[in-house]
Amino acid sequence: MIIVVLVVGVFYIRDLSRCLQLISPKNRALPPWSVWLLPVPIFSFLWNYVLIFKIAKSLHSENLQRNIKIQKIQTGRDIGIIYVTVTLLCMFVPEQKTFLGLFAGMCWIGHWIILRQQINELRLAASSIPSMEEVERSSLS
Repeated sequence: MIIVVLVVGVFYIRDLSRCLQLISPKNRALPPWSVWLLPVPIFSFLWNYVLIFKIAKSLHSENLQRNIKIQKIQTGRDIGIIYVTVTLLCMFVPEQKTFLGLFAGMCWIGHWIILRQQINELRLAASSIPSMEEVERSSLS
């Protein structure tokens, strides 16, 4: 069971990194490698909040700069914040740990689904940008 959790966690962190990699460097609020600090014990609770806010900020900047419409930026941020907050509550309200853990898990899955949708939107936007050769060819004709 622990191995499954670790593998799923690695895939989640990989998707966080992938999202930041698809954002142009000048719009990134933090570098893609920084998401790999997430597994560090105790530090991860604070770092989770930072990541969620900074990724939302980066996506918003990318929207403005590239004039694309990445959907659900605020929804993804809000669900992510709820997931982290409820996960913290599990530690302080042990008698509700099962309920809170299930709720946090549902929020985490929702956050990840929205993140995957945003990754796909970034990829689609990147594929619609013409290459330099295409721009040169169109200017010659």
